[in-house]
Amino acid sequence: MYLIYNEQTIVAPLADEVTRLFAEGFLWGRKHPGYIYTTRSLRLDLAEFTLTSENRRILKKHNLDLVAQSLPLASVIYRWQIHALGKEFYSQKFPETKFSAAKIRELLTVNHNFNLLFNFTFNSQPDLGYAISYQNEEILHYSYPFYKLELSNSNLGMYMMLQAILWAQMHGKRFVYLGGVTRPTDKYKLQFNGLEWWDIDSGSWTTDLDLLKTLLL
Repeated sequence: MYLIYNEQTIVAPLADEVTRLFAEGFLWGRKHPGYIYTTRSLRLDLAEFTLTSENRRILKKHNLDLVAQSLPLASVIYRWQIHALGKEFYSQKFPETKFSAAKIRELLTVNHNFNLLFNFTFNSQPDLGYAISYQNEEILHYSYPFYKLELSNSNLGMYMMLQAILWAQMHGKRFVYLGGVTRPTDKYKLQFNGLEWWDIDSGSWTTDLDLLKTLLL
């Protein structure tokens, strides 16, 4: 079950305010522009991040180009195949999640909470994988990834996340926010050095991953 503890709507926030709200446990959501919520969220302190041997193994499995595109996308750039890919991915992988093609198109073409799209290609072949995200000078919020389902068994999702983390590190970010850790299936996110999670009970960040794992059983 996905856990939401607090919901707010903020109007035209400056980057510093967004950074502060994320530091207080909030994340961007997709309901409407300005929508934020708290959950048991996970972030990566890039000052403490180094690649593990498992991280390196996954990075060697693919050789994709990463293109970071600013959002919203202009109508002359946007392609319907993007929201078709996202709709298929979420309906197959997370059927309990209501994430329509129209909502994906809205996030990518209308001023919303997200301002960055990671686009993963190979030899200019489009529509391999995407991740709808947010960035400012201090943080990256990696959110709403989707990719070709026939590549599900190749660790492409983890590869995409790792590439986004390395992109954030290269661009001088302090934290990468990796969404919520509320379900047993979220354990795959716990493969990095430098992780912290938002403890709703204490209202603070903690590095106790052993405790987190017991909460995800």
